[in-house]
Amino acid sequence: MRKYFLLSAAALMAATNVNAEMSATADYAQIGVSASVSYATKVECSQDLSFGNVVVNSNITEDQTVRLDPDYRNIEKSSGIADVIDSHVGMCDFDITSLDGQLIGLDSESGDGITARLEVFQDTETTYNLGGTLNIYPDATPTSYSATLTVIKNHE
Repeated sequence: MRKYFLLSAAALMAATNVNAEMSATADYAQIGVSASVSYATKVECSQDLSFGNVVVNSNITEDQTVRLDPDYRNIEKSSGIADVIDSHVGMCDFDITSLDGQLIGLDSESGDGITARLEVFQDTETTYNLGGTLNIYPDATPTSYSATLTVIKNHE
């Protein structure tokens, strides 16, 4: 009897495995993959944007701003700014209007940061000036801050 029980249990397991293998389903999907390759020519701007050496009063309690106008190249500064030395607009011989209005972060080597909102002015048919408004926080560390921007213009 025990022998018949083992044989029927083995037969049942074999039948279950067969049924499981026969009733298994699979899902599949097709997905397309594509790429577009373009070649870029590196173009240098003739002059980087520099807000210069911004001298801030030591007792400021609010954010301070320096605006470098890309059109008239004049400097507007808030009351907590004592002086701005050696500032100048950036100048590029290609279209950089995609930067207009962008808020960027400038970082120091110590990891501190300040921000600038960029402004673009088309000076001639092929020359674009870059200026903007630099925002300095009351607790900003007195050090150098910088950023690097990449502008990509697709040719059609």
